[in-house]
Parts: sequence; structure tokens; C-alpha cells
Amino acid sequence: MGAVFFIFSLFGGSSKNYIEVEALTCTNQTGKMVYKVTKDEIQAIAVYTKFTGLNKNLVNKSNKAKVTYKLSTNDKTGFTYSAYNPVFKKNVEVRYDYKKNQLFSDGKKTYDCQRKSSFAEAPKKLKTKVKMKDIDDPFKHASKFKWTAAGMACDLNGGVYNEYSKKYGELFTSQGKPQPGTARRVVKIEKISDKKFKIRSEFYNNAAAFRAYGDKYPVTISEKTYTLVAPDKMETTLNIKMADFKNLNVISYTSKTEHSKTKICD
Repeated sequence: MGAVFFIFSLFGGSSKNYIEVEALTCTNQTGKMVYKVTKDEIQAIAVYTKFTGLNKNLVNKSNKAKVTYKLSTNDKTGFTYSAYNPVFKKNVEVRYDYKKNQLFSDGKKTYDCQRKSSFAEAPKKLKTKVKMKDIDDPFKHASKFKWTAAGMACDLNGGVYNEYSKKYGELFTSQGKPQPGTARRVVKIEKISDKKFKIRSEFYNNAAAFRAYGDKYPVTISEKTYTLVAPDKMETTLNIKMADFKNLNVISYTSKTEHSKTKICD
């Protein structure tokens, strides 16, 4: 019976017809969900996806309320509830079948489950033994590791991550293959402090569409500042200027600023 407890009444010991599970752990090809089930509601206490990494729990204290649902039924055969599906933009009926130990959405199986008595996060792996006080060249430190890109799991589809070098500055890898691009790149790396550095990259493109720029003016200029907030974490600010595609006959740019975070790959 595992972690499923049938609650007995105070009089006579007759069982109540509902299910409680401390850690209903359900998996499919895209990831894993861990739920706590009570008489009246189901709450996701852990969500893992292959896209963001199976060691990164997407549920935290600030968003637990968003992944809690009221049960419409709950008896010895299973329970049901309604949840919004953002892909199909509609509510679906989710049913847990106790005997099959599976979750179904609108009648289609979505997860195979296990009933467990408890849930605990896997211990975090130590990504580097280096201490912040020992880092005096942040770019050199960053260049020793692979770093997450856009919040994706580093092992997604063969490998998705960023690396740092004097040749490329920041080099993005997708599906396990580095993506340096075909444009000529000029890189300048500047140490700002013991915990901060900047990479300025200019990209030149001789394609006909950029004839006004030729090989003299860059079609993209990026200045990205990296701040080490921990030996395995950086915060970044990207200021990027791109050729104005609405008017390529003259040298003109559009600008934008982006902020992001990255960490050493697991």
C-alpha cells in the first residue's frame, strides 16, 4: 500500500473512501512530477523537466499556490481534478487510477506513477572547489567551465551550453556542436574587477544585404558584462546594437538591453 493511507474513523475503525499520498511520483518521457495528495487537493511539490534539467526543481516557495488543485472526486479507485493546459488553451480533466498507478488527461495516459512515503531533494553536487576569495581573474575562472544557456539543461539534445575563450569571447553550443557562425568576429575582453569582466564582440558580414556596412562597419555590436555572484554562478547584462533591418541602405542600429543568470553545468 506504500504511502497511501486510508483514514479510519474514530468509531469502529471503518475506512474512509479517499486516498492520501505523501509523494506521488509520476514520470514520462519529458520529466517527473511529485505530488502531495490530501482528501481535498493535490499539490505539486516538485517539477522536473528534461528541458531545464532533471536535477532542477521548478517548484519553490513563491509559486506553490499556482500548482495546487482542488479535487473534484477522491475515492478508493482514484481521484480527479481539473487543470488548465496552456498548450491546448483549455481545461482538461486529470484522473489518477489507483489500480493502474497512472495519471490520465482527458482519458489519455500521461504519466506512470509510484506511491512513496516521503520526498527529499537530491543533494546538490559541488561544481567547483574554488572559493570566491581565491578568484582574481573572473574570465579565466569562467573559461574553465561550461555554463548554462537560456535556462536550458546542459545535456539537452546532445549539449546546450556556453563556453568562454579569448578567440570567441562567448561561444554557444547547440546539439553538442559549437556555433561560431560565419560572420567575422572581433573580440575584446576587459577585466573590470576581481569578480567582474566584460566581453565586447563585433560581427562583420559582407553579405549583399549589408552592402552599406561592408567589411568596415559591424552589423552587430554586443557588450556583455558578467558578474560572479558565487564561484558557480554569474549574473549578466547584455547591451546589443544590431543593424536596423528596416533601413539597411545606411549605417544605423537598433539597441536593446537584456539581463540573465547562468551557472556552471552539472
